[in-house]
Amino acid sequence: MLEGHTNTVRGLKALRTETVVSASRDRTLRIWNISDGKCLRVLEGHTDTVRDIDVDSNGAKIVSGSFDGTARIWDAASGECRHVLRGHTSQIYRVLIHGSKVVTGALDNDVRVWGLDTGTNLGILRGHASLITQLSIIDDGKLISAAADGKIKLWNLDNQEAIYSLDAHDGSVIALTTYSSRMVTGSSDGIQVRHFDDGSFIESIGKPGDAVWAIKRIGEILVAAVARGRSSTVEFWKVEEV
Repeated sequence: MLEGHTNTVRGLKALRTETVVSASRDRTLRIWNISDGKCLRVLEGHTDTVRDIDVDSNGAKIVSGSFDGTARIWDAASGECRHVLRGHTSQIYRVLIHGSKVVTGALDNDVRVWGLDTGTNLGILRGHASLITQLSIIDDGKLISAAADGKIKLWNLDNQEAIYSLDAHDGSVIALTTYSSRMVTGSSDGIQVRHFDDGSFIESIGKPGDAVWAIKRIGEILVAAVARGRSSTVEFWKVEEV
């Protein structure tokens, strides 16, 4: 058991084989050794909930996004904050690292791109009309963004132009996952499967519920956590069936 945070834990990522980093509503990040449960470092600097975190492919850098409207780039080895990313005008909900770039999404409806090494703002991707709920990179380096406006957008990160924009759901897009050449999204109106290269619709699966909280592919199985009234269910489909 990893004990130390004083409020809800909102994010957890693996750094290396035996270390993980966690983010909390207590405004801190913590780096842990999972073999003995010891906290190695406490990363302080945010002034509000740390909502999301990501780690680079080497486990050397951590990016955190906070309700204080900033993102921070941390050195995992020392725990030092290397850069504070300022520009969003409201709470940050999503952060993502792709190569030498950081992507953030916030309640101000914007997606912003930053340099991982420099902290420089490289651009703003606009077009959503509500909170950015999900960010995902597909195999060829393009960015998928989803929002509470029900829209899904595919962006070219090189020229920062939108490739397509879809009015995909009637409600907020809460869950998103990709596999093969497909993306799967979940909202209160159900789960949709599409080709992510052009956004073309394949089919809907499952039944509408109050919310689809998470979707994950595990081997050949697609798993979704769905809220229906006062109950929550975990539903399964074989990938080849969707």
